[in-house]
Amino acid sequence: MAVQPAKRGIRGAQAVLEGADGFNRVYLQGRVDTEVARDGLEHRFELLNLSYKPYPCCRDTHSAVDAVLLARAGTGRPAEDIESIRVGVTAPGYQMVCMPEQVRRAPRTVVEAQFSIPYTVAAAWIDGRLGIGHFTDEGAARHDLLDLAACVRTSTRRSTRSGAVT
Repeated sequence: MAVQPAKRGIRGAQAVLEGADGFNRVYLQGRVDTEVARDGLEHRFELLNLSYKPYPCCRDTHSAVDAVLLARAGTGRPAEDIESIRVGVTAPGYQMVCMPEQVRRAPRTVVEAQFSIPYTVAAAWIDGRLGIGHFTDEGAARHDLLDLAACVRTSTRRSTRSGAVT
């Protein structure tokens, strides 16, 4: 589809990397060696190094979601029987998906839900999956999800273990 406008002479955005509002200045504050970044571009295609994102939320929540889905499958415990779910999170991810605690345990917006380990873990446990429907105004307002999210405890860990359900 992108070829059709190009055939008609319509050009896309210009200087997206090095322009005044380009990626290098806005996100990297100009701290980039453009020669290194461009080296081998005719042979190297970074698209091949991308991965599929299985859940429609912040990537830093995915390992916790995977772990809770495995725990759920192994125990079959209903959410009402759960006192707490403990989740270990990397230090950099902790600030993004666990803080501030009151927001992450009771997200009020879709974006807050997408960046919340307590919410994503609760949704995965209760519904046995995590999908786009969880990240709507209706999904973020579900009392059953918010009740279980309030029971999720997060901490930074050096271990690769994601946590425990009690």
